[in-house]
Amino acid sequence: MKVSGLVYNLTNHWGFARALRLILGLMMAWQSVLTQEWLVLVLALSFAGMALFGIGACNSGACAPHRSSISTEETEEVEYEEIK
Repeated sequence: MKVSGLVYNLTNHWGFARALRLILGLMMAWQSVLTQEWLVLVLALSFAGMALFGIGACNSGACAPHRSSISTEETEEVEYEEIK
């Protein structure tokens, strides 16, 4: 049985940061409804939705350094000349 991508994202890869973003987004949404701040509600629901569906900038691997940019070679010693 194959699990669809949406169900997989909803049920897997939950960590502390993702759960915290969801809780904070829901708290922001609840508070914005109580205070009738409708623009904040849109922001809060998008914040909670990103956490719920597991989407964001770093999920695509954009935040990780490239393997090719990490050099294993030794660096050269730099000599400085003092100017008076």
